[in-house]
Amino acid sequence: MNPFSVSPEPSPVAAWVGLDWADQQHVICLYEVATGQSTVSRLEQKPEALQDWLSQLRQRFGGAPVAIVLEQARGAVIYALLSADFVRLYPVNPQSLASYRKAYAPSGAKSDPADAVLLMEMVRNSPERFRAWKPDDADTRSLQLLTQNRRQLVNHKTALTNQLTSLLKTYYPQALEWAGDLGSEQSCAFFEKWPTLAELQKSRPFRIRVFYDKYGRPSREVLNQRVAHIQKAQPLTLDGAVVTAAVMMVQALVAQIHPASQWPGL
Repeated sequence: MNPFSVSPEPSPVAAWVGLDWADQQHVICLYEVATGQSTVSRLEQKPEALQDWLSQLRQRFGGAPVAIVLEQARGAVIYALLSADFVRLYPVNPQSLASYRKAYAPSGAKSDPADAVLLMEMVRNSPERFRAWKPDDADTRSLQLLTQNRRQLVNHKTALTNQLTSLLKTYYPQALEWAGDLGSEQSCAFFEKWPTLAELQKSRPFRIRVFYDKYGRPSREVLNQRVAHIQKAQPLTLDGAVVTAAVMMVQALVAQIHPASQWPGL
């Protein structure tokens, strides 16, 4: 490789696009470099509409590069635009856009059409301050997304088990000791079988032993003590309204925790 070689300059773009993504409709401000004309349009929030729009851009500019500027928080849009090889993406930090907006509107009030224009002008007028985003390879992005999704699942599961803990303290606190880890498959099975102390105490000691043997095989001494504690336990409350409402909520929480308990590492 020639150490004095210079990387070729990227070809100039045929158009600059500010894309303000919203839940229902998306606002697009397109500046055509050749004519200096700007147009503002709207796009439906549909995958088909986005792909049709990209096809029209490709045809209109003959496959020449088109720079699209959008807020970097709009991850779903970025993923969709990756399929277009002629597109150069410029994700902008939302705080940077907010600061730029205040320079034009001291109130800082947000407006979809105005934001689409500001996004486009912000980068077009100072292209040296921004760099087109080059995504990582598919394997790296897949790992990043899997890690992100796993973190969200862990946080969701933790929130559910915290809610379950608080609920059990109101009517069935003994279960916090007997059910096991509230995020485990054992705990979910425990509450599916015995959502109240009364139902647990109706079970024969043999059935309780079989249950615990299935999930870890505790020592005979520990198991005998647990069965004895269950038989002698007293309910925290006999208020039927409290118990009925709590049981329904426990069942709803367990129905959400159970699938996550079966995932490795969760």
